[in-house]
Amino acid sequence: MSKEDVAVNTIVGKGATFDGLLEISGGLRVDGTVKGKIVSADVVFIGPSGTVDADIEAKEAIVGGIVKGNIKAPDKIELQAKCQVEGDVVTYSLVVEQGAVFHGNCQMKKDNKQVPTQTPAMTSAPKPVGKDMGFKPTDTLVTPQKTKT
Repeated sequence: MSKEDVAVNTIVGKGATFDGLLEISGGLRVDGTVKGKIVSADVVFIGPSGTVDADIEAKEAIVGGIVKGNIKAPDKIELQAKCQVEGDVVTYSLVVEQGAVFHGNCQMKKDNKQVPTQTPAMTSAPKPVGKDMGFKPTDTLVTPQKTKT
């Protein structure tokens, strides 16, 4: 998602400073400085000039500037190329562009449940080989090796 696609209705502009709990129902863009805590029901976008010394709770977070604090965004967290994040992140989907700096821990969860490390297809038993091929499900297939002539 590019910064042009972000639907925001609250902006902390370049040169502006906010200190305290910033709680909004829509999207937020930070190009200035925020200290305290940010809570948004939508997307929080930290622009390249944005500096946040706060925990962030939002549906989605896109970081292009500096964040010192934890980020909890159930849908997605995107760390853009020139950003710096110092804190833990909790999300379902994490995108880290080359050049991003991230110091912290990451938990990938969906609906308060940890995402499995293997899909069900990976943990299920192998599919049996068809009878028309003359193999049994327990047979081992051998790959021919090249021989020198």
